[in-house]
Amino acid sequence: MTDDRELAVYRVVQEALSNVYRHARAGSVWIYLGSRESMTHLVVADDGIGISADTLAGRGNIGVGLSGMRSRLAQIGGRLTVRRLALGTAVIASLPSAR
Repeated sequence: MTDDRELAVYRVVQEALSNVYRHARAGSVWIYLGSRESMTHLVVADDGIGISADTLAGRGNIGVGLSGMRSRLAQIGGRLTVRRLALGTAVIASLPSAR
């Protein structure tokens, strides 16, 4: 991974864990980092109360965390996806693998 990509992954994990701590009321958090073909994927998932439908739709109390992660990833050609799970939330960062 290049320095920009490594820093982006680090910052996304840092912000996602901060969000879990502040909002999720989770008992557990899982972090996965792996590569498939031309993409590297990072997943930070928790078993907390889950992200609200309003926040997922861009309404309500969005804050700067998710937009900051999206912006940081976009600068290196990546994207951020946030999913509400049966229990909790998954933050998924996908970015091009180093060539």
